Amino acid sequence: MVYATITEVQGLIPRLVLSTTSVPTTAQVTQFITDTASEIDSAIGSVGVAVPITSPAWFLADLKRLNAIGAAAQAWLAAFPQTSGPMAVTLGATLMQTYQRRLTEFRSNKGIPTMVSDAENDRAPRSFFTDDNATLSNGDAISAVPAFTREKQF
Repeated sequence: MVYATITEVQGLIPRLVLSTTSVPTTAQVTQFITDTASEIDSAIGSVGVAVPITSPAWFLADLKRLNAIGAAAQAWLAAFPQTSGPMAVTLGATLMQTYQRRLTEFRSNKGIPTMVSDAENDRAPRSFFTDDNATLSNGDAISAVPAFTREKQF
């Protein structure tokens, strides 16, 4: 699910007029939006949060802005690739740094509201019994490794 639109990306880079004949084209920027939304979902999902995010509204607005920033950075850098280099600070580079910094925060489980729902499988309680167990022919489960062995000293 994408969070931003072409209009929101265009609003961040008004000097670069996007069209079907511009470099990059509107189709390419639409793909940038899709790609950055996937990166955002991947970063958030990596800490066990269910994606795509659907609420709360204020967090969706934050993700919409981040999605637009990431796509705008890619569009600007595609339009002006020669402006990047040693000691160069461009609008595209600044937008990309902002975008990457926020993704890093998400991967560290920072900035994600606690009321966002968890992915059921990723944050389920875990133990030795649930992760490493054996099942008998009658369906009873037993621990694969005994808790106490003959060599155990007390």
